[in-house]
Amino acid sequence: RLIYRSLPQIENRRYPASGGIPRTFMLNYDTSYRNAIKLLQETADLDKVSDRRGAERVSHNDKDCLSFKYFGEAAMLCLPDCSIEPDSLDQGELILILHYFETEGSPDTTAPEVTFQSLPGGMFYYPTFRKRGPNRVLNDFGENPEDLIKTGEKLNWKAGTLGDASLIVPVLPEIFVTVVLHAGDEEFPSEAQFLFKKDILSLIPLEDVAVIGTILATKLTIAKHQ
Repeated sequence: RLIYRSLPQIENRRYPASGGIPRTFMLNYDTSYRNAIKLLQETADLDKVSDRRGAERVSHNDKDCLSFKYFGEAAMLCLPDCSIEPDSLDQGELILILHYFETEGSPDTTAPEVTFQSLPGGMFYYPTFRKRGPNRVLNDFGENPEDLIKTGEKLNWKAGTLGDASLIVPVLPEIFVTVVLHAGDEEFPSEAQFLFKKDILSLIPLEDVAVIGTILATKLTIAKHQ
């Protein structure tokens, strides 16, 4: 698998980046996308993939497809061309989905949740991840944590039980992220965290986890103002 070294275009288009991306975190997006498609085309057995990744095999426009939920919304991946619906997704999102379906890893349902920096290699990329994900949620909802729950309801994301407010975000059939807000007080400032299953790297690479953080924050920002 070719791992891409870039954070998603979704932020550049909808929510301007502050700072910029380190050159060491860059490879060609198009190359990564083409390689992800090639690998899935060469290895995909749709019956096995649908069973393994929690998707449903369907026929759509005379193509064999996988129907699944992406951030709680209907989505579809079709072969042999590896086209993905909805067609509004950014290239970083397409690569995330392709990587998820091409992997043969099996999730551990008993794995605990951990922060991004606790994942192998996560500490190195944490400052960028923090800026593009949790910090944006903190800026949007830190003063009024209850607004996080209200915004999550717009997206059909369920409320969690952690912190002063939390959401359980269904990214893909076997990938969930818990967003946690802690309200500040006289001693401590407010805080936002994204929690992932400890074994998430058995399903997608670390770069895709970083992409999820940016997409998640963007979806919350957009939904808040709708």
